Amino acid sequence: MLSADYALMRAKNAAMWKDVFMEDIEVLEGMQAGRMAPSYDGGNFLQLWTIQHIIFINGWRNCMRTG
Repeated sequence: MLSADYALMRAKNAAMWKDVFMEDIEVLEGMQAGRMAPSYDGGNFLQLWTIQHIIFINGWRNCMRTG
């Protein structure tokens, strides 16, 4: 699937997923900013999922920046 035969499909797929994830960026950034608030008490988030999510978003963001 890495051959030139699939280049158009990969580009369309990447554009579609970029649109999907861009909808979430502002919400997630706001949530993370809230976690830095002095009154934040830890909430109900499971730390394991938080770490995995941060790794995923950072990887996705790096891919989007480099094309």
